[in-house]
Amino acid sequence: MMQSLKLFMNDIKIIIKDKKNILLLCLLTLIIATISLSFCYLFQNDKTSIMEQFQTVSKITDKTLFISYVIYIFSFIIFSTYPFIIGIVIISYIKEFGELELMVLFPINRKAFFIEKILSVFTLSYAFCLVGIIITSIIQQLILSTSLFLNKYALFYTFVSLPCWIFFVSCTAILISSLAKDTKEANQKSLILPFVLYILAQALFILKIDFFSKLIIFIPLVISIVGSTLIFIYQRNKITIEKILYNINN
Repeated sequence: MMQSLKLFMNDIKIIIKDKKNILLLCLLTLIIATISLSFCYLFQNDKTSIMEQFQTVSKITDKTLFISYVIYIFSFIIFSTYPFIIGIVIISYIKEFGELELMVLFPINRKAFFIEKILSVFTLSYAFCLVGIIITSIIQQLILSTSLFLNKYALFYTFVSLPCWIFFVSCTAILISSLAKDTKEANQKSLILPFVLYILAQALFILKIDFFSKLIIFIPLVISIVGSTLIFIYQRNKITIEKILYNINN
């Protein structure tokens, strides 16, 4: 237990010391704030019936509620990139500095080793997500004079659905980073999920499919539970430290 805790704290320090990726995470959070500001001002000062144009893809008439859904979608896509950025840092570090070789030489619980890496990625990723949610909530509070952060659906999303999703993406990030031959390949593969989410959102808008519903917060929860379970089954049967080392050497 103490060994895992030490590794966990060490990973947190490694991530925080990586100024390049911390700045990237801060930049993405700033983009979320910018998107929130833009949509709030756009719809708050709607002089050209922009809301009417969106009525073709949604039956929502409440402008504030519609804004919250739009911000939720874009924020969610950006949140999904956090674990990949952090996960690549962790796995790249242990590959470059020989930590995996030490795992082979010493009797360390390898299942606990991978879980610890996932938890370290999850912890910092979720922390940045909370910062993003707080910022967007404050922006909406100031501009729209409402607080969606206290809404029961927003609370469920923030403290149940989103953490489960970030944990699932953290598992995926560790899996992809572990099996990638180098950091470049890991970066390329890590873009797939956020890109798919963005394309899906665009497709739903283009096809005029109304997906603006309170039930949307349950979708990440269901996917994350199923996805995390499958990843753990795969990791237990297929992934070993030796295999990661073998992939590195090839």
